[in-house]
Amino acid sequence: MSYPQPGPYGQPPQPPQGGAPNPYAQGAAAPGQPGYGYPPATPQPGPYGAPPQAPYGQPPAPPYGQQPGMPGPYPPPVPPRKGGAGKTVAIVLGALVLVGAIVGGAVVFLGKGKDGGGSGTVADDGKKYKLTTPETVAGEYQKDAAAPAATTKESVDAKLRSYVDNMEKVSASYKVGAGMKQLKFSGVYGEIKDPEGLVDAWFAQAKENSEKQPGKGRLEGSPQKVSPGGLDDAVMKCQVAKTNFGTKTMDVPLCVWADHSTAATVVPVDGAALMGSQGMSIDDAATLTAKVRHDVRVEVK
Repeated sequence: MSYPQPGPYGQPPQPPQGGAPNPYAQGAAAPGQPGYGYPPATPQPGPYGAPPQAPYGQPPAPPYGQQPGMPGPYPPPVPPRKGGAGKTVAIVLGALVLVGAIVGGAVVFLGKGKDGGGSGTVADDGKKYKLTTPETVAGEYQKDAAAPAATTKESVDAKLRSYVDNMEKVSASYKVGAGMKQLKFSGVYGEIKDPEGLVDAWFAQAKENSEKQPGKGRLEGSPQKVSPGGLDDAVMKCQVAKTNFGTKTMDVPLCVWADHSTAATVVPVDGAALMGSQGMSIDDAATLTAKVRHDVRVEVK
């Protein structure tokens, strides 16, 4: 019968070569593990205050907070959940997309009514303006880098030319902070013969779009003429678009202004107001749109 031989340099004894297993060793442990009936080995403190060392033959315990088998000394990051502010931002974006589907085509295809269909009551100050997309509008809205602005010349049909000559189109998206408040701005500039007629045609086209796309939303009531502070020589009208996002029904206002050089629509969405029963009011939307107009309109010398 062979006996375990001491290992070199003080290592633990080596098992005998070719030795038969002990038939009486019930529940024999894996190499390095205590046998049946023995208490588990207790980690020994390391030198100089180091973390306890695992007994010989056992894998070291993972650092605090780390799951066994996971790489790295720290627990894996927890993916963000679609709740709270993140859920509200998603709803804000959804509302902008839905309402944008209603008013987007109005920029290119407006002008369905009769030529010069407006009242023509907007004064002309004799100056020429163009629309720009500054980095900040209305004091706190920053241009959204994920939705870059686009300024392009458009090929338009004869009906639109009845309202705008030498037209160019401008659009940009803006948000506050992480996106709880956002707005979409889309406009044209050139020589506008009948500003109020253009506004009326814009809403008429938006209504037609909403009827063709009932799943996107619908316009409620009729456009309301508004006169927020700072509007000056322009006409502005606003209307509410009612949209459905998931199980939630939302009221989103949209406003359109026009003067003798510029015309644009602004769709603002306030996440905090949207979570309520009514969303942003027409008056608040009109005030915000007037501020946007002030910031995006630049005189052409």
